[in-house]
Order: sequence, then structure tokens, then C-alpha cells
Amino acid sequence: MLTLTRQTRLYLPIEAADLTRPRADENRWWAWGRPRPWASYAQMETTVAGVADPVGGYLLDIRDMDQWLVAACAEVHALGVVPMATGVENGVDPWLGADQFLQAVAEVLERRYAEVARQRPSRSIYLHQLLWRLAPPATLLWQHPERSQRPSHTSTPACVPAVGHPALDPMTKEIDPVTSAESLPSASQANHQPPSLQLTLQYEFAAAHRLHCQQWSEEQNRDVFGKCNRASGHGHNYRLEVTVACPISSHVGRCESAAEGTEQIDRVTLINRIVNQQVLERLDHRFLNLDVAEFQQLNPTVENIAQVVYAWLCQSLPATLPLQSVRVYETDKTWATVQRVDRG
Repeated sequence: MLTLTRQTRLYLPIEAADLTRPRADENRWWAWGRPRPWASYAQMETTVAGVADPVGGYLLDIRDMDQWLVAACAEVHALGVVPMATGVENGVDPWLGADQFLQAVAEVLERRYAEVARQRPSRSIYLHQLLWRLAPPATLLWQHPERSQRPSHTSTPACVPAVGHPALDPMTKEIDPVTSAESLPSASQANHQPPSLQLTLQYEFAAAHRLHCQQWSEEQNRDVFGKCNRASGHGHNYRLEVTVACPISSHVGRCESAAEGTEQIDRVTLINRIVNQQVLERLDHRFLNLDVAEFQQLNPTVENIAQVVYAWLCQSLPATLPLQSVRVYETDKTWATVQRVDRG
């Protein structure tokens, strides 16, 4: 399953007049809305799941994700649903207003994303979850009830790239675009895997890229990708999170490596070694479009980078450490995740 998450910063309450702001000169760390003495600064994270465009590589334009969330908050506010209850002294739960506000915003966004799905040939995009960071130690999470609770129809685990996304041939290293938009697997299918611990390790790499589709005209590329389409490219300090399952056994903390023969090395050392060899050495300080074979034809969006890394690691990690997910942060506000699913 491929997901894209966008963090949007805004001041609540937000009104219709706050929905437009100049983009050319904007401070990217600034928040939507107007800072006022009574305004509440909020960070909301919209996560959508679906199939990325096989040509452009986008699941969605993050600028649209920002705009739609802010518009949903303004619409809910106009209906009289306030983010916070103020009657705690009268016995009213102060969290009640936050619950109702988040639920109302999620319902507006669900309708919006359903409309977007109807306009797509694949119709395979939906709002997966909406997270509200109320304060550093507190978050409020809304998840799609059907997607998060739907029972699994299969029990055979398979380590494969998400449906509708590039799969790497381990022999030729060529990318095989898959465009089928079958029903997306449920996240609850992970419940059928054997009990295990999950270990997540974090890495970083710096790389340059240019967002450009050879199948599109120069004008269309500029319209869709903006400054990211400049021929000279631009760079990011990417953050990578790799999550594997560690079966609970008497050998917790150690794993036998086929590459090392009978030598047993600790799991973290083994994972670090594989990620460094299979991912970091390929991507770090590279111009992705020119230096990485997979991206000479495939547009190196964060969605596609996450899928390529997932495929590399699926082929490289031992069976004792099955890959669960790969998450790539392009910025602190935008990241893509590819999760392991059970398939028959």
C-alpha cells in the first residue's frame, strides 16, 4: 500500500478570507490563516492512499492537499463547529469540541477525495487518516473506519511493491510499470502475520533530482512541477525509515546473515549494512535522474523513490527480517510510505 502524507500548518479558527495567499514569496514555514491573539496554531497531517500516476509519479499534488484541508477547516468553522470547547468549568469535556471538529473536517475531506477518485481512471485514492497535532505530547487521529477494520481475505504474506507501482526485475534492474488499479489491500491484513517485534531504523541521504516526464510537453511539465522542473535540478536532505519484523525468539537481537556464512551478527548491524549497500550507496549525493538507472525513465518523485527503495530492500533483506515498510521524507512536511501487505 502506498500512502502520501502532507503536514499543513494553520491558525484556527480559519475563515474563507484566509484561503488565498501569495505562493511566489511565501515563507514555507509560515502557517495558513492569520496569527491572532486568540488563534490556535495547529499542525494537521493528511494521509491519502492510492495509486500514483504511472507517468507523472504523483499520488497527489501536495499544494492541493494543503488547499483542500484548509478549505475543509474553513467550511466546518462556517457551519459553527468550533475546534475547542470552552465550557470546562460547566462540566463540558474540553476535548469534545476537538473530536467533533476533526470528525467534521474528515467528512468534508472524504467527499473531496471521493470526487477526485471519480475523476481518475483508476478511482483508487482515498483519505486514509487525518492526524491533528494539538500539542507536542498530544495528537488526535481520525482513520477511515472501513479501510482500517475491513477483514483480510488472504493470509499468505508477500513482500511486493504496492499495486499499480513500479516493480524491479531482480535480474535486469528494469522497471516494469504496473497500471492495474485493483482494490487496495487493507492495513488490517498485517494482523494475520506471526507475532513479532517491529524494528525501525532511520537514515539520511542527500540527493538532487528534477521532476520531469519525458512523455509530457515542456509546458505541461512546468505547469505541474513548477520550480521543481528546472533543468538544473534541486536537492533535498532526505530522511529514510526502514521497518522490519523481528520474530520473537530466544535469539532476539541476533540474526544469521547469508552473506557472512555461519557468522551471526546483530540485527541492527546487518540491516545497516544492507541499507548502506543497497540504498545509500546508490542514492546519496547523486543526481537521481542521471546517476540512478531506475530514475532515468521514472520520474523521481518521493512516491517513486519510496517504491524503488522498498523493492531494493525486499530483494536484499533476509527472510528472518521481513520488510514491513519504507518511509521517505522529502521535507519535514511531506513523506511517502510503502507498507507490506498480505496477498494471495
